[in-house]
Order: sequence, then C-alpha cells, then structure tokens
Amino acid sequence: MAKVITAAEKRLFQNMWICLSCKSKFRSPGRPPAKCRKCDGKSFRIKNKVVKKAAGAK
Repeated sequence: MAKVITAAEKRLFQNMWICLSCKSKFRSPGRPPAKCRKCDGKSFRIKNKVVKKAAGAK
C-alpha cells in the first residue's frame, strides 16, 4: 500500500530544519538555511517523522 502524504504531514515536516546547536526550527525550501538566527550555527538536520502507535496497540 502506497503511503499518501497528507496536508498535515506537509505542514509539519516538509522543508523543516532543526539547528544542531540550539534546537531551533526553521522552514527553508529545498536546502538548509545559511545560518541559525539564534546562535549563528551552521549545522542543521531535517526534522524527523515520529511514528505514533494507537492506544492499546502492541
């Protein structure tokens, strides 16, 4: 079954970058920002998608 990207997943995860130094979030299309606004750091990672399980599921 193919996974369909919903509008909510796009809003939460698409083009979202996290600063590795101060953990602040940035939205930048396509590539990471040049530097962090808070700490002037230059290393970023893409935001991870967290898989949530249903209540009571094993």
